[in-house]
Amino acid sequence: MSKHVPNKSDKYHQGYYKLQNVDKYIGNPMEVIYRSSWEYKFMLYCDLNKGVIKWGAELFKIPYKDTQGKHLNYIPDFYLETVNKQNPDFINKFLVEIKPEEETFEPEIPLNITEKKYKQLVYKIQTWQKNKAKWIYAIEWAKNRDMIFWLITEKHLASLRP
Repeated sequence: MSKHVPNKSDKYHQGYYKLQNVDKYIGNPMEVIYRSSWEYKFMLYCDLNKGVIKWGAELFKIPYKDTQGKHLNYIPDFYLETVNKQNPDFINKFLVEIKPEEETFEPEIPLNITEKKYKQLVYKIQTWQKNKAKWIYAIEWAKNRDMIFWLITEKHLASLRP
């Protein structure tokens, strides 16, 4: 179902996704790359779910400022259009980011901490701040285009069924 794409460390599950419903995909159907097993699972969901009308990977660049005021671009993982069950004439549009649950909330700062744990905490705080900056811009960007920004974690993925 997929062809492996090697990377520097080759420790993550990556490859080319082979579409089963090519007509639903926005973009080059020969270049559908997943960068994690979670992205692969979401691609399966989009490809096989009858409620998904259109979908694509890494379609948009959203300009944003990081915590130091530097101008950067954020590329969300997916774009997705689904059937609206309450109003079939309306299409739901989602901008989707897939992240580990632990990166979706501000880390708690413990009272007693070792040097090793401190370094891990600094990394977690920096990751949270970077993600938060991107997501603030993404939420507004999506809203201005009648989309909903949808943050998906491994817990959400466990409940998705095509």
